[in-house]
Amino acid sequence: MKFKLKIPSFRASIQTRLLLPIVSVVILGMGIVVTVAYRSASEEITHKATIAMTHDLSRSVVRLDAWIEGRLQDMNHWAGSEVFHEALGDGYLAEAARDGACGELYRLRENYDYYLVLLLVDTTGQTVAAFDAKTYAESAVSKRVNVAKRGYFQQVMATGKPAITDVLTSKSTGKQCVMFATPVIKEKKTIGVLVGSIDINSIDKIFGNSENQDKSQYVLMTDKTGLYISHPDADQRGKGNLKEQAFGESFYTTNNEFINYQLNGINKMAITDTSKRTGWLFAETCDVDVIYAAAMKVGIQLAIISLLVVISLTVVIMLVVRSIVKAIRHVADRLNDIASGEGDLTQRVDESRKDELGQLAKGFNTFVSKIHSLIKDVSTVATDVAAASGQMAATATEMADGMNDQSRRATEVAAAVEQMSSTVTHVAQMSSGAAQAADEAGAQAQTGGTTVTNTVEGIKAISTVVNESAKAIFELGKRGEQIGQIISVINDIADQTNLLALNAAIEAARAGEHGRGFAVVADEVRKLAERTTTATKEVAQSINAIQTETDTAVERMNEGTQRVEEGVHLAEEAGQSLNAIVEGSDKVARLIQSIAASSEEQSSTSQIISQNVDSINAVTRQSAEGAEQAAMAANQLSEKSEQLRT
Repeated sequence: MKFKLKIPSFRASIQTRLLLPIVSVVILGMGIVVTVAYRSASEEITHKATIAMTHDLSRSVVRLDAWIEGRLQDMNHWAGSEVFHEALGDGYLAEAARDGACGELYRLRENYDYYLVLLLVDTTGQTVAAFDAKTYAESAVSKRVNVAKRGYFQQVMATGKPAITDVLTSKSTGKQCVMFATPVIKEKKTIGVLVGSIDINSIDKIFGNSENQDKSQYVLMTDKTGLYISHPDADQRGKGNLKEQAFGESFYTTNNEFINYQLNGINKMAITDTSKRTGWLFAETCDVDVIYAAAMKVGIQLAIISLLVVISLTVVIMLVVRSIVKAIRHVADRLNDIASGEGDLTQRVDESRKDELGQLAKGFNTFVSKIHSLIKDVSTVATDVAAASGQMAATATEMADGMNDQSRRATEVAAAVEQMSSTVTHVAQMSSGAAQAADEAGAQAQTGGTTVTNTVEGIKAISTVVNESAKAIFELGKRGEQIGQIISVINDIADQTNLLALNAAIEAARAGEHGRGFAVVADEVRKLAERTTTATKEVAQSINAIQTETDTAVERMNEGTQRVEEGVHLAEEAGQSLNAIVEGSDKVARLIQSIAASSEEQSSTSQIISQNVDSINAVTRQSAEGAEQAAMAANQLSEKSEQLRT
């Protein structure tokens, strides 16, 4: 029986079903990785930037405080100069010492050019010496600079400690400056104040804003009133006020905390700190875009790397999927080869792989091997059945020929008996030839006895052949039952295969998208098992038909056996009758006188013999017909066996 397993082309669909979810997951995963990495990089870069800004700000505060402290130490050191002490005294010597003090201040001014003005004032605030004697120490006291009303002078006189002012406008130079004042102490008594003004541009140079061409990141410094001391824009120094900005107050309400604000449409961030020495505000500010530019660069690099990884993984996945599909397609091709054409069960697939596909190939080869073995067993049994059927057909043919021959012989016996009956009827009229007739009757009786004996032996031989045929047909029935058991085993295997395919489909359904490809294979295996079940059912039906016909043949053989036994019985009776005829023929010579009297009785006996011979002839014809039917049944069984074998 030929059938073709139709397996649809699913190579492209399996590749698509495997590639799409896997590549999608890879792209999604890489997108998540890039996003997380970008965010982490942004946070890390921002964190490092904020730490760097914090450290820069701290260094700026420390640098300024150190620089301020250095200037105060300079002035404290200068204030201890003897010439300044003498200049602040009274009398002629003091007047003379003031020229020396002016010279000293001039020398200091030349050596420390960041000072705009250096003054030495007495306790009344009156200038007694200056770096520029002509301007600040004219002989007319009314023209000398008096700082008595300045806050820094009053602070120094009140506390006896150095003082630093906020940004002031120098009355003498008109420049923005910061005033430094330190007491001149002699014998633990303040006898005057040394005053120095420093240009705020000189202070700004400490932070490098003047040379800084990058306006995206810089340091701001304001005094306590908000006036800029340090700013990258020179026009803002000493004039611009941070507190007047919309975001300015936030700089003063936080300390060591980051502030986000917008300046001229640019998003910026800043961190603030306050100098403990001066109370001035420091702010390290930077454009947000500058901070995130590095993160953006990292993000672009990650995106490029991710794209390359996705492309590489896609190529690798395509190669892996192609190898998987190739193996599955190889199994499908072998199934098609087996299902189509002549059903070559010697086809095998490569099972050298060490993965699930190798297990699938191994299972497929095992399944085909078992089917091949079962088919070979069925073919062997079918061959045996065909041989037995052929032998039974030959035996039945021989038996039919023997029956026909026996029928012919019985016909001859009937003719002889008829002739004997005619002779007996005329025996009275042929007394003269009684002896000769008796001799002829004895000879005929001897021939009839031999014929009957041969008939009995032939019928016994027929009985033996029929019994052997019945046994052969009975064995054929048993072989049919064995074939039915084999078909049942094949059906059980197909059912188990169907159940395994169903379980595989359930497991594939549990696996979701990753199991769809395997579900398709499991479904095709289930269909193959169902077709195997259908084929085994058809074979089982054929075997059942053969078994039914075999049972019928057995019954016919049993019936033929019974008829043969009856023929044997009748033949034995005929033999006994012919023996009696032989004995009578022996007595004919001695009883010739009583022939006439017993002629009628002998005629009646001849009629009985004729009837018995006719019965034997009828039984023989029936046996011949039964043998012919047995031969036909054997031929049909042989044809069925040949079909099953092929």
